[in-house]
Amino acid sequence: MENKWVVFDMDGTLWDAVDLIVESWNASLKKHPELSIVIEKKALESLLGQPMDAFARALFPGVPFEEAMALLEECEQLENSWCRERGANLYPKEEETFRKLIEDGWKLGIVSNCQSGYIEAFLDHYGFGKYFFDKLCYGDNGLSKGGNIRLLLERNHAEYGCYLGDTDGDRMACKEAGVPFYWAAYGFGKVTGEKTVNRLEDLPEMLIGS
Repeated sequence: MENKWVVFDMDGTLWDAVDLIVESWNASLKKHPELSIVIEKKALESLLGQPMDAFARALFPGVPFEEAMALLEECEQLENSWCRERGANLYPKEEETFRKLIEDGWKLGIVSNCQSGYIEAFLDHYGFGKYFFDKLCYGDNGLSKGGNIRLLLERNHAEYGCYLGDTDGDRMACKEAGVPFYWAAYGFGKVTGEKTVNRLEDLPEMLIGS
């Protein structure tokens, strides 16, 4: 097979940016003292992997939905800027893993439920763009994660594709897309009964023969 793909989730799979996101969002919300909203880390972590409209509803209760989405977009813009400038916490041997996968004949992609510009901030800060052939997110087109996994693989005429993510939502997205799911056990979520990747660097060996 010459056109086989590994598609990655972002948060809890390629990096941990929770602390930076909380800090940047609260910095943005300080411009709206009348709302008296402070984002707590646990609240944000509980929403990771969900589409951004779920964040708006959960984190800005009592704010009309359109206003909440506008407020969320303002937070996201600052978040993207800080991520691009400062980066976040990578998992061990990340770049080495990308190189090994490519040497083994894999093409790499990213699909996330994040806003537009977030994946690009990650790639730009670390110079990882050279390793990834394609990317899609909820902010690009409003599609579900499963829909975007399927779209990315279809538009690249993939002969085979699999997905590495850390939450049960990622598992369900793979079911929707009809692709194998690998669970990043080092991330944020708990998923049982799936192919378990305890360290990112273990992935190339696990994919041998796929």
